Amino acid sequence: MDARAEDTALTDATLLDAQPAGAALLAAPRFDQLAVSDEQYREYEQLTKRLSKKTGVDAQQYHLGCVVRLDRGFPAVCCADATLRAQYAPVFSRDAAQVARDSDKSSRSAARASRDAALRTSRQPSSGKKVPACASRAEDAYEGVAVGDWVVVRRPHAHDMGVIEAVIKRKNQLARWRGSRRGTQQVLAANVDVVFIAQPLLDAAASVATNLPAAQNSAPALDINRIIRSLVIARDCSARPVIVLTKADRITQHDQLIEQILLLRRVVGTDIPVVVTSSSPTWQPSTQVSPLASAPFSAKPQTEVPDLAQWGLEALRSYAVEKTCTLVLGESGAGKSSLLNALLGHEALQTAEVRASDDAGRHTTVARRMVKIPHGGVIIDAPGLRNLALMGHEQGLSLVFSDIVDAAQDCKFRDCTHAHEPGCQVMQAICSEHIAPERLAAYAALAQEMESAARSLAPDIDPAMLP
Repeated sequence: MDARAEDTALTDATLLDAQPAGAALLAAPRFDQLAVSDEQYREYEQLTKRLSKKTGVDAQQYHLGCVVRLDRGFPAVCCADATLRAQYAPVFSRDAAQVARDSDKSSRSAARASRDAALRTSRQPSSGKKVPACASRAEDAYEGVAVGDWVVVRRPHAHDMGVIEAVIKRKNQLARWRGSRRGTQQVLAANVDVVFIAQPLLDAAASVATNLPAAQNSAPALDINRIIRSLVIARDCSARPVIVLTKADRITQHDQLIEQILLLRRVVGTDIPVVVTSSSPTWQPSTQVSPLASAPFSAKPQTEVPDLAQWGLEALRSYAVEKTCTLVLGESGAGKSSLLNALLGHEALQTAEVRASDDAGRHTTVARRMVKIPHGGVIIDAPGLRNLALMGHEQGLSLVFSDIVDAAQDCKFRDCTHAHEPGCQVMQAICSEHIAPERLAAYAALAQEMESAARSLAPDIDPAMLP
């Protein structure tokens, strides 16, 4: 660790001042504010020796760096003494071609594994054991890099750009399904510790005033389906999820806020932190605490239960502590950039108003970037995601709904659907109020979707494998 400590003397004067988009990196973290694991640092040292021996390049030209920004230009990489743009080494193109060939050869077995896992999940929940999701998932590093990646950067003398020679093994990656029939995934971020799931609150009275369609007026103001999908993706990569309800200043009736959070708790349970926030300077969280502090929710009677929610930016800061990496996940218009500006204490990120016609957001964030919040860790701001289709997230589904998984292990029938079969322990748990019916409905809907998605994979799947 002594060698690594020597690499943390960074000066702000070298932050891409002379390079394009340098101003956009002024809120980027310094090298000593990032956390690389011991295992990753050892791999960096090994890769440096291997690359130096293979190429004959002086080992002093290789540096450890973290990808802190991805936009339309070259990746921005933060090293110990500078943050610079870096291009990809030719090996990335060659490896990507080889991965494509290997993917074609293994697509049938990988697709079968994903489909069979989804079928098992929809009928009899798994124990949470990880299963292969798709052929491309493990090879996403060859498509390029993700924000949060630790990389080996070669910095040739007299050059203002670096060259990314290798990506160090990720401790995790947060990815979503692209919708491809080959099951390809898009990596949103790497080496993430916490995921802030941003979802805006919407006043029911306001929705009528803005002339939303009738179908939307009758729907719950809080998109719990979106929250559950995000939870599954976050838990699948072993990151800690925190549900962040934004735009609380729009709620005009406090009872309505209580109702929304109660319903959310019935679906997500009591283990997931929920923080209610607003970027409006006029919103006072202290006035919201007392009515809910004595109104905890539990699906079953018990003597001690957690509070329904925490309140305000300070509560949120407690989850984004120093030396941690947090990803903000949400759709356009969820208030992600406004939330980060409030945490930063200044307007560093561009924001835009949502459309009045349907409350939908506009894409104002076009790059993935890291920012350092005062007295806290680093947070990754990313473009909004309009949809979160699920494919290959069986482990995440089992972890989010672990109580249903545990109860299902004791069902009388192996293929129990948890709807009407005798001896169903899941239905027994609902009758005894240990599991909320809304929670089971959410689980069943996602399991069904994952089964349908798995069936839609590659046309070369052996028909004999179909049930």
